[in-house]
Amino acid sequence: MIQVLVICGLPWLKFSKIPMAAAPNLGCSDRNSGNKVTANKLQQISRSGVVVADESLKAFNDLKLGKKYKYILFEINSTKTEIVVKETSTSEDYDSFLEKLSETESLYAVYDFSYSTNGDGERSKIIFIAWNPDTAPIKSKMLYASSKDALRRSLNGVASDIQGTDFSEVSYETVLDKVSKGH
Repeated sequence: MIQVLVICGLPWLKFSKIPMAAAPNLGCSDRNSGNKVTANKLQQISRSGVVVADESLKAFNDLKLGKKYKYILFEINSTKTEIVVKETSTSEDYDSFLEKLSETESLYAVYDFSYSTNGDGERSKIIFIAWNPDTAPIKSKMLYASSKDALRRSLNGVASDIQGTDFSEVSYETVLDKVSKGH
């Protein structure tokens, strides 16, 4: 038995214990799309009621499996109902990625981080960054903080999580130190 958020009506309405076998079709609809709720969709719902858009998962799989992108930036849409792709890039330059992070706007990012270690050669790890700068509006910071887990749980294959509130926490050296621990 697992605890599952039931979305009949409002996504934050109630919790109940449902066996996973019953979860593929719970018999209720998502209030935003009208689609039937599945176990995978339940995993993509945050405490704030924000869900992960299918396009976000597709872009992540394109980065992870197809190596189509170097990084993906995600944002919460203007209606505050979905986490959507803001931008994708194939640029190999980490500094150009850092330039995309605003000092006043929160966002999420997935980066295919490449680095070299002494004797082990070239390595690559996918990192998840929750960018929530200190200077962002309070409501935005709260929404992004309470919605992060839904996106993070949906991204299978991420090696490391980074919480960034200022640029020192997402610098190349800081990320390298975190991902190369134990290697």
